[in-house]
Order: sequence, then C-alpha cells, then structure tokens
Amino acid sequence: MTDESLSLTRKIQLKELEIIKVFQDICRRHGLRFFAIGGTCLGAVRHKGFIPWDDDVDFTMPYEDYLKFAEIAKTELPPNYELYGNHSPRLFSNAYALRIHDRNTAFIDRKMLGIRDLAIGIHIDLLIANGLPPEPERKKVVILSLLYERLNKLMRLSNVARNFWRTIAKRIINILLAPVKLFLPYDYFITKMENLLGKYPIDCSDKIIFPWTNGGVYRKGLYRNVFSYEDFSDSIELPFEDTMLTVPVGYDRFLTMEYGDYMTPPPEDKRIPGNTSKIVDLDKPYTYYLDRSASE
Repeated sequence: MTDESLSLTRKIQLKELEIIKVFQDICRRHGLRFFAIGGTCLGAVRHKGFIPWDDDVDFTMPYEDYLKFAEIAKTELPPNYELYGNHSPRLFSNAYALRIHDRNTAFIDRKMLGIRDLAIGIHIDLLIANGLPPEPERKKVVILSLLYERLNKLMRLSNVARNFWRTIAKRIINILLAPVKLFLPYDYFITKMENLLGKYPIDCSDKIIFPWTNGGVYRKGLYRNVFSYEDFSDSIELPFEDTMLTVPVGYDRFLTMEYGDYMTPPPEDKRIPGNTSKIVDLDKPYTYYLDRSASE
C-alpha cells in the first residue's frame, strides 16, 4: 500500500470518526443500545483506533433501538449529515441497514455510477440485530431474504448500461420487471422481513442474529451470523482514536467467532483499503458525480 493510499484512507477515517462521535452522542443521550462490530470493534481492541488499512465502520443496534434512532436522527443529525437506507427517504441495497453519510463528500463505487440511489458520501453503517426466531419463522426469513436479494439485483441491473450487451440486457430485464414494478413496491420484502423479525427482540432469546448477510440466517445447510445474547447483553467502552467506542461486553468471544486469532494482523498483501475502487472526494458532494461516467 502506497503512502498516497494510506493518506487517503486516513482522511476517510477522520471523516468517519466525526460521524461516529455524532452517532454515539445521540444514542447515549437517548439511552439507545448500540455496539461497534466487525473491523470497527477489532480496531478498538487491537489498535485502539481504526485498523490502519480499513475505511469501513459498522455498528449494530437491536431492532427497536434502530427504529428509534431512525426517527430521532431526522431532527438531531447536523445539516450536512443525512440518513440513507431503509427508514429514510433514500433506500439502498441492504434491507437491514441505515447509513449516516456526509452529504458534502463523495464515496461512490465506480461500477455503480449509473445508479443514482447508490451514490453516497463518506459514511458509517448501522445494522439490525434480532433475537433468533424459532425454526418455522427462520425459514420464512430465508425465503423473503432470498426473494429480496434476487429482486434487488435485477433492479440494479435494470438501471446500469455501459456497453452494447449490457444495454440489451437492461432492456430485457426492464420488460420482465415491468409487472413487478407495477404491482410490487420496492420495499415490499423489506417490510415483510422487518415485520417478521420485529417480533423477536434480542432480549427474547439466548441467541441473536445479524440477518443482513449470507441470505438471511441460512446458507449451505448452516445458520450463520448467530451469536450468544450474553455477549451483547451489555456494552463496555474502549479507547478509540481520541474518543471512547462502545463495544459488546463479550467482544472477545464475538471477535474470535468472526476472525479466529484476531490479535494477529493479516499478511501485508492482505491489508488492502476499501477505497481503491471508489471515487473519493472530501471536498465535493456526492451529487456532483451523479451524472458522470466511470471513466471520468
């Protein structure tokens, strides 16, 4: 990784840190539960801050707290911050997530420039946690999740055309999707899934699920993203950059399940920042790039 990319990654991290502070302040003032997870949690434990090559920030919230935050944030976020995702004016491709993004910046996947709804600024992700539903309900979650995932992919394909064959494919997909778009709202499956999962708060079970990856909670004969409620029954604060970060009380077991020997960093060639395929601009808003091509 070059000094230039490190410098860019660090600039992104500092913008994300500003958003983290705002998010945590709102949650703490309103008594909302939240936990840093993934590389964000790992960064606090192993580096006392961001993983040096990581520019992704993830928090999880119990579903009921997530809904409360979505409502509170409408009036308490600073003017340059915006909610993006489910329960906000702009939906995006994850059925179980919100993003808080800085609308005065740009952080856009070059492959997605043709899809206006996927344009975004530098951001942090807020993801849902639920109690583990009983077996019959889990299967419903899986089916709804897979249906949503397939429909979402088709919707995205129908909005992008960069060459002749993709243009032809786009036209065919749009013809096939016409009846679906007419009779089925885009958020139909999201609403169905959330109504189902909303019946199972994290306090109702000794297990919790993160339903936002791997096709709901089931893949290849195994239930994944299932963790002990005990590990998320409370939180603690760890030093993170120049602030304190809220992590699950059972972060050690959680990180071990996620990464194995999490205190050992990956080899040098695996330390790749996530911004390499992105248009990143800390001075221009994401809207500046909405109608630009990937080659610009």
